[in-house]
Amino acid sequence: MSFLYSLIPVRALPHFRLPYKAGAYGTARWSNKDLDPVPVELRTWGGLEYWAYWCSDMLAPPLAATVSTVMSLGFTARETVPIVFFGFMICSVVVTLTGKMGATYHVAYPVIVRSTFGMIGSYPAIVIRAFVAMMWTAILCVQAGAFLQNCIEAIWPSFKTFPNHLSESAGIDSAGLLCFFLYWILQTILSLMPIQKLRLLFLAKAIIVPPTFLALFLWAVIVTHGGGPLVTGKYVLTTPMNTAYSVLTGLNVMIGLFSSMAVNMPDFGRFSKNNLAGGHQYFALPVIGTLGALTPIFVTSAHSKIWGEFEWYMPAVIAKFDNRAAKFFTGASFILATIGNQIAAG
Repeated sequence: MSFLYSLIPVRALPHFRLPYKAGAYGTARWSNKDLDPVPVELRTWGGLEYWAYWCSDMLAPPLAATVSTVMSLGFTARETVPIVFFGFMICSVVVTLTGKMGATYHVAYPVIVRSTFGMIGSYPAIVIRAFVAMMWTAILCVQAGAFLQNCIEAIWPSFKTFPNHLSESAGIDSAGLLCFFLYWILQTILSLMPIQKLRLLFLAKAIIVPPTFLALFLWAVIVTHGGGPLVTGKYVLTTPMNTAYSVLTGLNVMIGLFSSMAVNMPDFGRFSKNNLAGGHQYFALPVIGTLGALTPIFVTSAHSKIWGEFEWYMPAVIAKFDNRAAKFFTGASFILATIGNQIAAG
């Protein structure tokens, strides 16, 4: 009888699936519910969910920090935008290929990496990736805590006078530390959601966050009457290196933003219901990333025109908004953007 079953495709036997038990694919040390192939009924991600995923991952504060690093080399928007686009295209090659591995075998990064480093040798690779995730989480929690502080100050302006009991050398005041822990609790609760259900969070972010980026972009264009010096000016290199070397440095910066996702894309690819079919998946990262990069460029230029200095740290920009509703909704949208980014890339 088992021989006859082996002749029938697995997809044709949905009612013959045995209940899951630990160690179903080997010993419990190497096999558990998170490491084993994703069951057919849980493979629910299609093209729309993956585009929403990239909206969730790209339209977030780290994009502004990365773009600012490229522009700090002396480039204006005319040079930065092509660098961003081609940097993301290079990233997308690796991300698409690794995601295809997960979509084909329906297993996560810790299992895929065993094929290269072996069972025991995979441990250091997993630990290194976990360390990167911890650093990423720490940085984004601080920034998201500042967005939460923007929201609270918009509702209760008196929060600006919250008593500070920390020294100046701490690099943060008591209000900022409180918001940091409040956000940390919020994102920890949401990060406990099963990955197959996170597509709902990514879809929500894809609906809410892009209009916020678009509104900020339009505001900046209107304020600067077309872009300001970061857009219409002439680039002046800030390093002694030549232009070609600076361009390569900028490409390396953009690639570095997704060096982590390049390895653990199988964590999300394994939930694909069509094995990541369609070439459009390759263009999601460069298209969404490049369009999203326009907003921090124009907003920084607008900040320079209004307040006389360049400011890439988005919480500091939002804090200067006079309209309390704009301050709250922009801050709330960026909190959602950061949560989606942390869960997607962390």
